[in-house]
Amino acid sequence: SCSPDSLTRGTSRSARTRELTSVEMFDKMSKGQKALTAYGVCFLAYGAMFLGPMVGLPAADEKFFGKKGGALTQSAAAWTGLGAIVLGLDNIWAAQKGSKNIVSWFVASNAFGCAMRLGEFAAQGSTAWGGQLVAAEYTQGLIITLTFFVTAKWCMLDGLGKIKNPIMSCDSLTHGSLLFVFFFYSAYIMMFFFTDFVSDQYIVPKTGLEPLVRPFMAWNLSMWTFVTANIALVLAAGSAKEQRQFALVRTTCVLASLYFMHSEAAIAVPSELTKGYVGQTLALAALLAAGFGDKIKPAKKAKKAPAKSASKKRR
Repeated sequence: SCSPDSLTRGTSRSARTRELTSVEMFDKMSKGQKALTAYGVCFLAYGAMFLGPMVGLPAADEKFFGKKGGALTQSAAAWTGLGAIVLGLDNIWAAQKGSKNIVSWFVASNAFGCAMRLGEFAAQGSTAWGGQLVAAEYTQGLIITLTFFVTAKWCMLDGLGKIKNPIMSCDSLTHGSLLFVFFFYSAYIMMFFFTDFVSDQYIVPKTGLEPLVRPFMAWNLSMWTFVTANIALVLAAGSAKEQRQFALVRTTCVLASLYFMHSEAAIAVPSELTKGYVGQTLALAALLAAGFGDKIKPAKKAKKAPAKSASKKRR
């Protein structure tokens, strides 16, 4: 019969089946895959917190630092949030689609990232003893970071897979296109270290740079350094198929970056904004070329050696 009760029972059974399937899938994961899944979910959650008003949440400046900043502070927080979301998607992709080799190296990447962020916690400190970070957020973030760091080191005890030189091993359109994106992002990272990035890229008020911008830029750098490093990891540890999959996942990063740049046009230096548009468009084209590299430039089939003549005399 098609009574409401029978439909409800059928729906409940279907929902329970899906739930059991998800639980079973998680149980079958290796500890590295489970760790990456947890990392990914956490990065997505913190990414949303950094985005703040863009996704209907409280502003990150007041949440994490207890002070209100201006447009440049909001920009620094938003880019930090985007970097966290990209890392979240990276980790979930590695856990769901990556080989054992990819999983092991992405776990290692997270360990290094945690180490970098632990330094930031130490440098900025808690408001409980005169530091910059709101005490509750400092404590929560520190505990999460320490837990992830210890978990990653524990997973790494199983060993790391073999890797190849990500630059010298370039042998395909996919690899070369991803390598271009890696160098493009690396150039941006170097600008953080060797230039006054914020003042060069944005229109700074006459009153000077907002006090919370640089503290946020530290977290920003801790995200985007590993957004960049993960490209090299995929080139070094991943198969051609994994490289293509990763490239297509990363197109969302570039599309979101283009949207962010457009939304910040009023506070950006026009000439630098134009350069950014050009660079991101080239990165998008390179990622699409990498993602469909096997279709655009199929690998050449090895020629078979000519069969020896049967009539050839034996020596």
